[in-house]
Amino acid sequence: MAGLNVPQNKGRTARKRKPAPSTQISDAVFAFYGLPAPTREHRFYPGRKWRIDFAFIDVKLAIEIEGGSHIGGRHVRPYGFSADMEKYNALNAMGWQLLRYEPKKINYEQIAAVYRGLFNK
Repeated sequence: MAGLNVPQNKGRTARKRKPAPSTQISDAVFAFYGLPAPTREHRFYPGRKWRIDFAFIDVKLAIEIEGGSHIGGRHVRPYGFSADMEKYNALNAMGWQLLRYEPKKINYEQIAAVYRGLFNK
């Protein structure tokens, strides 16, 4: 549109995103609990951009880290909450088991117990 004065993005940088939970946890933590290294940011559903933070594909065990619950983050806002339910229901329909944790409350012993239970089926 000729003559339209649109402000430019001068001097502003794009907002930095926090690193995904899957980049913040070392494989050594999982190994300490006798677990193999999980697949990180696993895309499990063809045609969708859905990802699992940590996936143990051999036993269909998904681990999701739900950040921002105390600060009104995406997972607790109406749209994000609804989108997560759709994703989690799709996981379930595909035969996956899902464990969800807050970042500071990840229960590795529980993850290991569930993994072993699924592996020994």
